[in-house]
Amino acid sequence: MNQFDRIWRTEIAQTHIDDNVFFDDPELDFVLVTETDARCIIGVIDNHNYEERFIFKPNSHKALKRYEDIRYKSKVRRELYDECVEGYIISCLCGDYEAAYMSLDMHVLVWSFIDGHLDTDDSLIHKGIIKYLDFCIETGVTRRLLETHGKTLFPDLFSIYMNKHDTILAILENTLQLTQLLECEETYGF
Repeated sequence: MNQFDRIWRTEIAQTHIDDNVFFDDPELDFVLVTETDARCIIGVIDNHNYEERFIFKPNSHKALKRYEDIRYKSKVRRELYDECVEGYIISCLCGDYEAAYMSLDMHVLVWSFIDGHLDTDDSLIHKGIIKYLDFCIETGVTRRLLETHGKTLFPDLFSIYMNKHDTILAILENTLQLTQLLECEETYGF
């Protein structure tokens, strides 16, 4: 997913939560989307009551769920990982979902979740972790940024999970997208 798609999907998610009566003063926490059928999972913080955090799925019969009510479908995941929003995000990334947006606070939680499960058999979540780290590279999120924001130390997950070849490819792809963005700016003036 390129940056234009991410911005577009994030704006659509923001419209969904702004138009919804469930929230008084909503703020995006994360946005996960699928490319194929345009499904969307939105993490929402209600700024009116900061402790109110929800997973919102537009066009779903179970549209709203509190973060603390998350339950994994897989028995193995329930046994290996805490049922939490961070694990839920990684679990979704293992499937068809891709990250379109994530707040820095949520990045800190996800990075902490991955750090806390380094000793666990990660074969169930490895694909989700790699997709998450690709998203971090593409959007400029680094361990140092999260350490500064979260006021804690983290391991370098890039060096643990991604080989140099994967990292170089992700950086090159990001550079090509930036070049395309600059060309569009020159051509269309935005």
